Amino acid sequence: MLKNKSRWVNFVSLALIATAIGYYIYLLKIGVVQHAFHAIQDFGLWGVVIGICVQMTVNVFPVPGEFTTLLLMEIYGPALGGVYSWIGGVLGAIGAYYLAKWLSNPFASTLKKFAFTKILERYLSEQEALGLLMARFVPFLPYHMINYAAGILKANVRKFIWTTMIGLLPYHIAVSGMYAGVRHGSWTAGVIGFIVFIALIGISRVMKKRKPAI
Repeated sequence: MLKNKSRWVNFVSLALIATAIGYYIYLLKIGVVQHAFHAIQDFGLWGVVIGICVQMTVNVFPVPGEFTTLLLMEIYGPALGGVYSWIGGVLGAIGAYYLAKWLSNPFASTLKKFAFTKILERYLSEQEALGLLMARFVPFLPYHMINYAAGILKANVRKFIWTTMIGLLPYHIAVSGMYAGVRHGSWTAGVIGFIVFIALIGISRVMKKRKPAI
């Protein structure tokens, strides 16, 4: 009885999440999200907190976070905007980890059969901390999927947090640098961002060759 009730709760939760994702995408299309981000700049420190919370929320659910990353950089500049986006990304990853851990309880055996879960499980079997860090650079293994898989597999939360903090840094450095180059004409920052971006592609190719068989 309790098991069936738990499943219903989780089904309702998933339905609400899907609705929230669809509504967010709709708000992006009509420009409400962009307008809201510009409005929060007037709130000073509270605006920063709100911006980070929005980025965190976006990163909890399987919604592209690039939009909010660029909006934060547009409002607060490439450096601070990048830092705030990184903080939101890390907090969002932690939220996604615990969300997946909670939702997976009644469906653990089924969810562990998913390809992305199997890939991360192989990495974790080699060495948990290193495996979590390496997974951040695996091609076609999206950021959100790593967070969910780590929660489903109940990876060590401390190792998940510090590897996420390190794993997200290169991406944010690359995006911040290239944004500064394109938007503000800073060639130095743009070149640094581009070099980091190329390095990430190189690392991804290496990781693709090392990817464990499913």
